[in-house]
Amino acid sequence: MFIGWLLISLGASAAAIGSSGPPADLPSPVVEAASEGKADVATVIMGYVEGESRDDPLVQLGENVWVKSSNYHGVEINGIVYYYCIFPHASFDPLCRGEVDLEAVRVRRIIGEPEFTIIIYTINYEEHEI
Repeated sequence: MFIGWLLISLGASAAAIGSSGPPADLPSPVVEAASEGKADVATVIMGYVEGESRDDPLVQLGENVWVKSSNYHGVEINGIVYYYCIFPHASFDPLCRGEVDLEAVRVRRIIGEPEFTIIIYTINYEEHEI
């Protein structure tokens, strides 16, 4: 129940931010090189959340709005696109932008505390585990 409320709140807060959608020239998801065996998805995603990389350029969504490509388009790891939401802060992933609804989202992992929570999810109920 708490996760459902949390995700509903995320969608409402992102809609209030007023993201109007991506310009046509934004890149596709950031592709993380597949490693031997199964990548630790949470570790890879947290690397994008906490760090900066040439593989994760900033994209401009508005006059004064820049966001990491990984937050907007997700990160492809071993053929699966993972998205992350930074709650309760501004986040521009598909769920927070209101482009997908809760029925299309599968939460894979929740990391952090209430004042700074990272929610990692996939779209379309891909049947792969972290």
